[in-house]
Amino acid sequence: MRKRIFVLLAALSLLVLPACLPGQEAAGPEPEASAGEHSPAGQAPETSVVSSPPADNPTAQATGTGNESEEDKPNVKVRITIGEQVFTATLYDNPSAKAIAEQMPFTLDMDDYAGQEKVTQVSFDLPRASTQTPSAIRAGELYLWSGNSLVLFYTSFANSYSYVPIGAIDDTAGLTDALGSGSVSVAFHIED
Repeated sequence: MRKRIFVLLAALSLLVLPACLPGQEAAGPEPEASAGEHSPAGQAPETSVVSSPPADNPTAQATGTGNESEEDKPNVKVRITIGEQVFTATLYDNPSAKAIAEQMPFTLDMDDYAGQEKVTQVSFDLPRASTQTPSAIRAGELYLWSGNSLVLFYTSFANSYSYVPIGAIDDTAGLTDALGSGSVSVAFHIED
């Protein structure tokens, strides 16, 4: 009996382990959770974030947040309008960010999630992308999660989940107030 349990656990670990490794190339959109499922944070299934002990990020660069890799350094400037507030963001130089920029201008209705982010599914196709696991999420960062979920974070916290980095708002002063506590309409435009 113990031998069967050991073999079963070993087989399951071989199936689960590759999915847990950071930096693995995504095979496309991940399946959406059913209405009864919850993300690791115990909230709605739209995105996955869990707080863990804070970690300093010594790779922070003057041109970005420190969460981008060498190929994801800032590239395109974007104007993000939330109500009367206008923010400037810098998109990273990666295929996902470029695909999103090509669709602009667009306006998205974004839902609040866990009191730390706004999230929505984009309606257009995005290229396959490698995910990254930033040690910390910072207010103003834009990521893709679970395929086509665009996430705009408005709080900073430690992180242990994988995302595709898209960009970051350059100056987040007033961002939390502009986004409010519920759903919000957010317009994205390439800056001239």
